[in-house]
Amino acid sequence: MSAWQALLSDTNLFPAATLSSPTAWSALAPLSLCQTLPLSARAATLALGTAEAPVIIEGVWSDRQFVAYAGLFQLNLRQSAGVRLELFGDAAMTETLFDTRDGAGADRAVFPPLLDPATIRFGASHQFRGDLPAEDFALYPTHVHVVVPLVRARAFRWSLWGEADQADGSAAGHVEIGHGWIGDSLQFARSTGSADTYDPRGVIVEMAGGGAIVEPEAGGRALSIVRDVLERPLRDAVTDMARRVGQHRPVAYLPTSGADPAEDLRWGGLYQRRGTQSNTWSYPTIAQSTIAFEEIVT
Repeated sequence: MSAWQALLSDTNLFPAATLSSPTAWSALAPLSLCQTLPLSARAATLALGTAEAPVIIEGVWSDRQFVAYAGLFQLNLRQSAGVRLELFGDAAMTETLFDTRDGAGADRAVFPPLLDPATIRFGASHQFRGDLPAEDFALYPTHVHVVVPLVRARAFRWSLWGEADQADGSAAGHVEIGHGWIGDSLQFARSTGSADTYDPRGVIVEMAGGGAIVEPEAGGRALSIVRDVLERPLRDAVTDMARRVGQHRPVAYLPTSGADPAEDLRWGGLYQRRGTQSNTWSYPTIAQSTIAFEEIVT
């Protein structure tokens, strides 16, 4: 049994929020784009944010909502860029319920250092902070994940600042956001036999006389989550989730609920369920279940 707690969220309240922003957004890529899918239709600012004047997104609901997870998906920010999430109990944003800043007031990065600087070769571009090399970080979609102690919030504020990249790795002068997420979540330990899978995909054409031609496609990740002991409350919650999302609605997934940022970088993201929901009974009140997911890549 894993000591990590995986997180699934299928309730996204971000699209239902009334958004506002003092930041200038592109007329061709307005802020409202990050309230809908596909991920490829991204909201884009006209400039980067700074620590003194960050990119700001504020959202308000008509009444309080349960929040245990928030995320921003498919950003173009670099891993050392700054991010802050604040949750409020009132629409005026004066009653703070949660803030990602630590006890000393320090902000968090998109991702904390993922490597021990002592293990990095001297002179490497990522030596001192312990980031992944830029070419390795680019292998994964950039998502921001915040696991929240459960609160009932009326409003939220995201603040973003720092450097960003174009698709080719060159510096960008704006911020892009594919999709926003905020809502309740379900956390549980994965059992032995759970699997994380990456499929590079592509069409392989074998040539006469030997050799092959590969036509590459966008690769994707898949998950198989096993629970050997599924007691009544969790069993019912997983079954209800299966009914809500079907095989078309997205779910947000983190393998460690923030405990291991490197693992969450490599496998966390937006997924869709695949296959059926079944419970195999091992005792009158206990069942075993396997849940399959496939990554949303566009």
